[in-house]
Amino acid sequence: MRNIASKVQQWLAARESVAIARIIEIEGFGSRRGGEALALNGAKSAGQLLGGTADVVLRDAAANLADGAVVVRVEIGDPVAVEAGLACGGAALVLVQDAHSVPPPFWTAIGDRRPAALATVIASGASLAIVDGATVGSLANPGLEAVAVGRGAEMLVKGRSGSQVHEGLLIEVIVPIPHLLVLGTAELAGALRRQGELLGWTVAVHDERVAGVTETAISLAEASGPQDAIVALSHDLAASCAVLAAGLRSGAYVGALGSRGTQTKRAEVLESVHGLSESAIAVVHGPVGLDLGARSPEETALAIFAEVLSHRSGRSAASLRASAGPING
Repeated sequence: MRNIASKVQQWLAARESVAIARIIEIEGFGSRRGGEALALNGAKSAGQLLGGTADVVLRDAAANLADGAVVVRVEIGDPVAVEAGLACGGAALVLVQDAHSVPPPFWTAIGDRRPAALATVIASGASLAIVDGATVGSLANPGLEAVAVGRGAEMLVKGRSGSQVHEGLLIEVIVPIPHLLVLGTAELAGALRRQGELLGWTVAVHDERVAGVTETAISLAEASGPQDAIVALSHDLAASCAVLAAGLRSGAYVGALGSRGTQTKRAEVLESVHGLSESAIAVVHGPVGLDLGARSPEETALAIFAEVLSHRSGRSAASLRASAGPING
């Protein structure tokens, strides 16, 4: 949704007809980014859905939207899908909804990089949003509203963009783009920056040897959220432990490079200086990263990000071949 927020706000302010389309059920097509949406305003559009392969069908649905919403089934064959950059063809149910029924605070929050949840009745298009802990909008059904608020709050706590369909509701959560804070300037820092940028994250590297930088890093760690990650490469125990302690209190993923001996020393400082409990210290991922046999900085960066993604999704990081659950969820 964040890719269309500003344009939708602009069109709505001009009192133009706007519809938004997003997927509620999908089979095939391969992996895709969470929060994808397409905004349609006559011949104008913003965002993208399914590589643009269904735009004609969705534009027609938007132009003939008589009620608040309609569900459109689209089927795309392999040749068309692959040409559009998708892994393969597939089928999807797409909700096309009048954007005027979405509470304006939802778009404002997305534009301001604040987490927000949106619950929509698939049959009618009625929506409510959860922004900064407050509920705005109405589903005209107290029972559904209770479900929407409960599910939306649960998804927001996880700190990851995503959607689910439950009891006739499409519940979507949009969180800010994840941020990685790196303390230390080893060669690995550059590899982490490149890997993070490849994933669409923002990355900031802080050199604790420069005056005032550690204090800045601590402030940023305190402002982090569940969607963010903090990795200490520095062996400066005072600086790294101060940043790690702030990160632990913020709920972000926290990892630290170093030998097992260094990890033990860090734990001692976190307990004696920062007053953290044994259970809180156990949350630190150290040595950081999955055991992939990494050797080079680039391989180590991959191992670290793999662990971050596993942590954020609550997945085991086991081989897909050995699992029976959803592949991309």
